[in-house]
Amino acid sequence: MTRRALLCLGLGLLFVLAATPPAFADLPEGVRFDDAFAHYRVTTRSSISNGVPSEGWYLEAEAQLLGTGVTPGSAFRFVIKSGRRVLGRKTCDGQLDRFGVPNDAPHNRFWVTGCKDTDLRLTATGPITVEVFFIDNATEAETLVRTHTIDMRRVAQSDRDGGDLPGAYFINRHPQVAAMLIEQHPGFPTRTRSGLNTVHLHVWAAVEGYVASPRLRCSVDGEHLPLSYDRVGASSDDEHVREVRVVRGQRRTEREEIRFRRYSYELPLTFGASLRQNYVDLGTKPGAWECQLRNEERETFRVVRFQVDANGRIAAHPEEAAGLSLPEGWHLVDGDVPADSPLDARTDPAAARAGACYGRAWGTPEGRAMAARLPQIGEGYPPSARLRRGRRRR
Repeated sequence: MTRRALLCLGLGLLFVLAATPPAFADLPEGVRFDDAFAHYRVTTRSSISNGVPSEGWYLEAEAQLLGTGVTPGSAFRFVIKSGRRVLGRKTCDGQLDRFGVPNDAPHNRFWVTGCKDTDLRLTATGPITVEVFFIDNATEAETLVRTHTIDMRRVAQSDRDGGDLPGAYFINRHPQVAAMLIEQHPGFPTRTRSGLNTVHLHVWAAVEGYVASPRLRCSVDGEHLPLSYDRVGASSDDEHVREVRVVRGQRRTEREEIRFRRYSYELPLTFGASLRQNYVDLGTKPGAWECQLRNEERETFRVVRFQVDANGRIAAHPEEAAGLSLPEGWHLVDGDVPADSPLDARTDPAAARAGACYGRAWGTPEGRAMAARLPQIGEGYPPSARLRRGRRRR
């Protein structure tokens, strides 16, 4: 995500053993969780000993709090569960930071990335719960800030002769495909950046390829808006790409792949006082926007709709009033994935209807309607990754 520092935190990681019950409290005044930043990655650990394959997984967690009330030295704790059974827990020191404020202003972000226990070797699949706690260094009180649900899947693998190999694990990202986020990104001048305000669209897809040179076509209040520059910049660095690549092979010939990727598209739109040349100033075009992202063949792969006010600010989605917590300038947008999208190889509409943001159910009719419109594209999963009712690996 464009606001994240590409910084790996130091190894201030503590393995937490069960001890005295913690004191629970509320978050400091003015502090809230950032649902856009939260993210989990899974790593498969595998080996073959005396011809017997062995495998397992561990999680890597990212989380962020917004606001100025966090005490230096505070931390996050992640507790991983399958049902009521605790599979692992990890506590990681957080990092205080500033974003969108002067250098002498109070820190307004508290975040952690790379929080993981690499000694874990878990095999549970299906719904995995992650409880996210904030530990206030001033009081040592703990606050449960989110309970996330991850759909952990496993794909079987075999060698060219059909022999079993260790499997591979992945997190099901299909629930996030219907949840598209738009970001009005304020520019900060540096030696390498212009400091101009830009607009980014963040989307998920289960892909086979890549849409080169995407373009934007928009209308405002139903009237086509000519764009002097319609090219869309696509980012694919480690903060924007969430990719899982797992293969199923049988008898030399059959291979399947499921590959999730997150894209960040810089749209040719701008806002505020620091306007980018040749981009459309949102403040000059208030109203109901609808935009299509297309490939060079003019095939549409995403449609988004949002409201812009006279100041060029994008309006919040109803889900945000129902509990979806996003940073300033970030909003969920109403959107669609066309059934003939050239970007998407797979979808799972049932997973999208259940909710997004790691188990958060849709809280409004608008959110539920958007998820309900997601079409079925291809097969959601390779055969060995399709969950069988009533079965869960431990």
